[in-house]
Amino acid sequence: MIKIILLYLSITFIFANETTEKYKGHLNLKMSDTVLTVGGRVQLDAYLSWPEGIASASATPLDSSGENGGQFNSSIKDSRLWVKTITPTKTGTVRSLIEIDFKGDIGGNERNLNGSGVRLRHAFIEVNGVGFGQTNSLFNTFVTPDTISIPVNDSLVRQAQIRYTYDLKTYAIDFSLEQPESTFLDKNATLIEAKDDVFPDVLTRLRYYPSWGEAAVSVLFRYLNQDRAILSDTTVLSNQDSALGWGINTSMKYNISDFDDIRIGLQYGDGMGRYIAYDAFGSGSLDDNGNIDTHVAYGANISYLHWWSKNYRSTLAFTYAGVENATLLKNSAVNKKASSSHLNLIYTSVDNLMYAMEYVLGDRTLENGRESDIHVVKFTARYDF
Repeated sequence: MIKIILLYLSITFIFANETTEKYKGHLNLKMSDTVLTVGGRVQLDAYLSWPEGIASASATPLDSSGENGGQFNSSIKDSRLWVKTITPTKTGTVRSLIEIDFKGDIGGNERNLNGSGVRLRHAFIEVNGVGFGQTNSLFNTFVTPDTISIPVNDSLVRQAQIRYTYDLKTYAIDFSLEQPESTFLDKNATLIEAKDDVFPDVLTRLRYYPSWGEAAVSVLFRYLNQDRAILSDTTVLSNQDSALGWGINTSMKYNISDFDDIRIGLQYGDGMGRYIAYDAFGSGSLDDNGNIDTHVAYGANISYLHWWSKNYRSTLAFTYAGVENATLLKNSAVNKKASSSHLNLIYTSVDNLMYAMEYVLGDRTLENGRESDIHVVKFTARYDF
């Protein structure tokens, strides 16, 4: 019986690409009408930063923090493993994806075994354009700079959602209802989660694939709410208040030759909060009476990608993010603006194997005028399988 099963798997593995969609370099196994595909990547990140820290809109170290002499760190936490399935049915092809990485909170330490906790990234099912589960938000930046460090204005949210996609090849339109999460700053400049959401975030995105490159624009609408929220000093508000938030995220890539391109991204909105710069600014603020004052936030990035040869390429990028904080937060220790500049050299020796070196200069400014910058040299080695 075991020999029969192994023979069946061998035969279907050989002929899987003849009967199903092709996944070059991946392991395909056909079981009944379902094709299961396994893939992932092994990645090492190593960086030297001075002072100690990372370049981001919320974590770039201030003058009095971090180690002035800098510090070296390395990890494999951004390695990933995913499983996809494709099943043809009478009503359409059913596709599923489960993906994990190793950035979970539960892990080891650097003294001995350097264990890392498993973290769920994606768990998503799609059939006939209708999808549900957890995956990247429609508001995520569609065209990003070709950097190995995260831009300070990055829009990256991954959450549960129901989505519909209408694909016309050159154009595609997406709609989604996504998990809400309202975050506010109180008078103590502390970011709190109200945990009083009553309606999903509503998003739509238009994607365009012209001959000169690609472009997308995403639109976000949110219902922000607090109902007797608890402030950072344990004060329990005695009222309920709500507000509408919105945002626009647009990005594009313009091919200036067969290889080189320019990439541009712009974000703007009122009450975007966690949808820009990893929630460095909050959706708004709460005063002592529990009233919500939404914050206008904005971001931009521009980059130039140049191929030196078929194996070597470089990107020069500049990114920026900022916010208009409420009056009660003026002169407080909340984030006001941040920027980062990136220059890298990426080498691909063989298919799916990449080595990259990148220099990042980042800075961050608080509402009270405190500011600081950081220098980071990062090395990444990655193999996609």
